[in-house]
Amino acid sequence: MLINSVSEAIDIIREINERGGDYHQIDLGNGLVLKGQWDMKGHLHYFDFPKDLTGKTVLDIGCNTGFFSFESEKRGAERVVALDVREIPAFFAVRKILNSKVEFIQKDIYNITPDLGKFDLVLCGSLLLHLTDLFRVIRIIRGLTKEMAIISTEVLLDEDVQDRPYCKFVAKQYPGWKDISVFWHPTVKCLFDILLRVGFSRVEEVSKFKLQNTEGGFARDTHVVIKAYV
Repeated sequence: MLINSVSEAIDIIREINERGGDYHQIDLGNGLVLKGQWDMKGHLHYFDFPKDLTGKTVLDIGCNTGFFSFESEKRGAERVVALDVREIPAFFAVRKILNSKVEFIQKDIYNITPDLGKFDLVLCGSLLLHLTDLFRVIRIIRGLTKEMAIISTEVLLDEDVQDRPYCKFVAKQYPGWKDISVFWHPTVKCLFDILLRVGFSRVEEVSKFKLQNTEGGFARDTHVVIKAYV
């Protein structure tokens, strides 16, 4: 999406805000804020997100409006690639206002090929829950990762299966969504086993947290944050 000027980008942000906002809430400076459902700045401590990414390459899978992409660039990443299945006007408006060099690729994660390359850090936040084939996607993520992947998704906390590689089909619809939007709730053990099976050498649980929306009226089910190392 081509945006010709900062003033045009600001108009797009204001129009989006008038309609109620978008996905991520992003502070653009000078009093301008992209309104969004999720203020990830307030959740960053749960991710143990690297403070210094100087010289690193980063891939943000399922970037949506791009909070993690732009945050990675702010922390010194040499190259950031943001990937999503659709073009998102708010992303391009934010990129223009921030004078960002983040690259955008429109692609379904199932169609990613090895020629995309490998990245020092691969981010995958709140995406796996929306996909039908967990194993296939995690194997793709491993093929893209040079050093470390940070993955966050909803998990199953049933005490009866916590120690088992168990995955529950939930077929859940989020409020305001037209179709089924969440398919799987795996246990942490299930995610660990898949990550190790596809070739990561070590995995660790960083945190569990509730992702609360900015209006305070809707919280997603408990998320886990996992770091997986090559």
